[in-house]
Amino acid sequence: MTLYFLSNKIIFTSRSKSFSSSILNWCESTLNHDEEGVITNISMEYHFLDNFLKELKQKNIQNCTFFIYTDIIEMYRTIIKNHLIIAAGGLVFNQNNQVLLIKRNGSWDLPKGKVEPMELYPEAAKREVEEECGIEVDITSKLGITYHAYPLKSNIAIKKNIWYSMMCTNIKNAKPQLEEGITKLKWCNLAEAKTLIATSFLSLQKIWEYVPS
Repeated sequence: MTLYFLSNKIIFTSRSKSFSSSILNWCESTLNHDEEGVITNISMEYHFLDNFLKELKQKNIQNCTFFIYTDIIEMYRTIIKNHLIIAAGGLVFNQNNQVLLIKRNGSWDLPKGKVEPMELYPEAAKREVEEECGIEVDITSKLGITYHAYPLKSNIAIKKNIWYSMMCTNIKNAKPQLEEGITKLKWCNLAEAKTLIATSFLSLQKIWEYVPS
């Protein structure tokens, strides 16, 4: 599992289950440097993850990759018990094989939104895309899942995003959903889309791994 937070990519694996060394010592010696950090021995309680992400934010660490070796199943269960938000969205294509981007709160993004209680993921993805962009779409395939974290009041929220590939079937009433902070819709080729997304959210760059070349 890969979790994105600000400019950091945190990779969880189950390669090791040893819990002997101190994360605090590692923070002091490593977080001030622009380099890869390896954490091998931590207990993945939610309050620790929350504090760890806050530490990254406070120290303004850029372009680091953190490999956290732990019990990924237990970690995931712990996050679910706390503040996990589930969202769904789409990579929308038109007949010219262009991709639809939205500008949300000043950053380029892909349309997505929270899954409602008892709502199926594909239904939520289709609904959110159509609501945010004023278009009609058909889902063509599932792409994959991304995770990212972001500050929410005094805590850290973790969002799981389920992505689908979609084909736009009607653009007659296309318009950005202003009340959601969306100010612009833009159709562009894949190369341009990758360039624009690269200037916004790190987690979205993983989407391209799911798109057939």
